[in-house]
Amino acid sequence: MKNILKYIFLFLVFIMVSQSVFAQRNRWKQYNFKDSTALSPVDSRYADEDAVELKSIKIFEYKGLGPSTLQKTVYKLIRINTDIGLEDYNKVAIPMYGVRKIVDFKVRFISPNGKVTVMNQNDLYEIDNLEGYGDFKVFAIKGAEIGGEIEYKYTLNLYPSKSHIEIYYNDYPIQEGRFELVAHGALSVFIKSYNGFPELEVDSDGRQAWYADLKNVEPIKREKYTNNTPHRMKISYAIMGGSDATPFTQWRKKYNSVFDYCMQFSKSEKKKALKLYQTFPLSDASDEQKINYIKKYCNDSINITYAYTYAEYNLHNIIRYKTVPTTFGMLILQSALYEAAGIEYEILLTGDKTFTEFSSDYPFSYMVDKTLFYFPNSGQYLEPYSEFYPLGIVKTNYISQEAYFIKKSSGSYYQSIIPVDTSRSNAKYHIHLRLVDDHIVEINWQTHYKGYWAAQYRRLLSYLDKKERKEFLKEKGKRSSVNVTVHDSEIINDTLSWKDTIVKPLIFTYQLSSDMLIEKGADDLIFNLGYLFQTRSDLYKEEEERSQDIDMGNPIKKSYIIKVEIPENYQIANLEDLIEDVKYTNEEGEVQAGLASNYELNEKLLVYKVTEYFTKSSYPAADYEKIRTVINQMADLKYKSLVLQPTESSSTE
Repeated sequence: MKNILKYIFLFLVFIMVSQSVFAQRNRWKQYNFKDSTALSPVDSRYADEDAVELKSIKIFEYKGLGPSTLQKTVYKLIRINTDIGLEDYNKVAIPMYGVRKIVDFKVRFISPNGKVTVMNQNDLYEIDNLEGYGDFKVFAIKGAEIGGEIEYKYTLNLYPSKSHIEIYYNDYPIQEGRFELVAHGALSVFIKSYNGFPELEVDSDGRQAWYADLKNVEPIKREKYTNNTPHRMKISYAIMGGSDATPFTQWRKKYNSVFDYCMQFSKSEKKKALKLYQTFPLSDASDEQKINYIKKYCNDSINITYAYTYAEYNLHNIIRYKTVPTTFGMLILQSALYEAAGIEYEILLTGDKTFTEFSSDYPFSYMVDKTLFYFPNSGQYLEPYSEFYPLGIVKTNYISQEAYFIKKSSGSYYQSIIPVDTSRSNAKYHIHLRLVDDHIVEINWQTHYKGYWAAQYRRLLSYLDKKERKEFLKEKGKRSSVNVTVHDSEIINDTLSWKDTIVKPLIFTYQLSSDMLIEKGADDLIFNLGYLFQTRSDLYKEEEERSQDIDMGNPIKKSYIIKVEIPENYQIANLEDLIEDVKYTNEEGEVQAGLASNYELNEKLLVYKVTEYFTKSSYPAADYEKIRTVINQMADLKYKSLVLQPTESSSTE
């Protein structure tokens, strides 16, 4: 009898455990479509919104050792209130990066009168590399209309990424939201909340499960000249495990890896690197030219196999076989060659600021996606793998972002990446105007780009063939004014050699004509100079109160030198309109941004000079009104005109 009871007890335990395991393995099945087809209640505060996410549930469930699998479930219930909301939600895109299989997929639309239109996995269609963001599965919501509800749910089996950042701060309000993270097995999990995301609670059954419920998440405020992404409400996590159980150990591990491989070379490795360096034509080169040559040599000569083994990080083998398993091997070789050249360097690690804010209290490998060289003697940065970003130029995504600097002399520190000065990165527009008859203006136009702008255009031009370049030049010339005819064009300095610095300008030249620059009144002639300026979005309609910092991307300096040949028997009537001086100055008296313009008049030639500048890449929200005044003044350049009146002698004749 005791044995029978024992077996019954064990059987019941087995059933209970099996049910528990089954529930854990199919956690996504706990969330399904609502039972009723009646429309759900909407909080009155969202009555005027274009759309409302009534429910937004996201579940991430890790299983197996390592872990070996990841299951992601997304469930949403959305009320559509306007055409704008319908346009934004009538298609849903599922990113397919890392997706092994679509496990579950359901979509339906509930109309205002209760009619239900159901869709399934057969309604999915593929889009390759959607707007450069990779492959997507997309489904269109059939029968969607204003006043109804879109409801969908999908579950994906993914290759397990050990970290993730999930954003909840959206363009539309979320009435109810939930986030769940389940990690089976003995895994060390680091979790961090940002921008008001509630702290996660641990599941009451004692498993490694965390969740947070959200209520009435307001939409993010859209403001011009800002990077919204870091300010969004979000939750991030990292699965570390073992010795990587804290952020500190993660950073220490990466420090040791970079320091040991890229800063500590044996005598034989130094000798090998020096022997290679001495074959380079750099005996009379400056440090800047040496850096450029070494980077070019590595990018042109070294093959990256992407077959990862630490054994292949041996510097002797890298130099001998000109092969590295990953870009980290390229970093090792460049480091050894900079040391052979006698150039002091540091290596810094950072992340894309358009994605998240860099944080030293977050595990290294889950937020860093950029490695740069820093040369303290010149204060310049170098992207080691990109041929289009020369010494001194860093992509906007990393400017002013904090970074982790590793020193060759041992030690490390955190510091923001300082952008290149506008003396080395700017745009200059040289424009010469001549009236050839009553309504046609001949335009000789040259644009000189230095630094960041030049790097961007050189990168674009490298992808274009001869025919595409010609078309690009034609279209760019047309954008230089309104309704222009392009007669001739040329590109000068479209590539940089290792001997060149970032101050060597990329030049676009155009011979143009236009009938839009001149207006003829009863007696006067009006030159519409505003068409010549690069348009800037104004802030007149923006709300007075600013919630986010002003982000300009890079420090900016644009200079215009506009020469106007004054026709015979005419004189300028509004010279005073050409003089402006608007500045934004901080509390220390330092000029931070401004617009300055003046003129010179040499008989019948007017030289009109305009400079607009931002000395920093970002400004605090507290100084919004000051920067707003400057930006609006710049935007008003589009209204600038030159009034020519007949001279007294011509009018008496």
